[in-house]
Amino acid sequence: LENEIKLVDKAIEKTIKGLNPNEYICLTSIPGIGPVIAAGIIAEIGSVAFFDSNNSLAKFAGLTWQSFSFLPLDFLPISSYIIYML
Repeated sequence: LENEIKLVDKAIEKTIKGLNPNEYICLTSIPGIGPVIAAGIIAEIGSVAFFDSNNSLAKFAGLTWQSFSFLPLDFLPISSYIIYML
């Protein structure tokens, strides 16, 4: 089983290096991100070039917290209102 996992990991690495080598190298330079995680990230976002800014990529990935403090409670969706009340 371990040999099969290694073969699949190598196949993923070979494929992703051919598709997006610069982003693959950048992602795998981050500690804790290996070939499989990098391939998953690239598969989800396609290319960083698709995003106008770092913030838009972070929003797409769900890494930013949306603050509703600028809206009156009347304008909040009911689910957000419930979360806001917690």
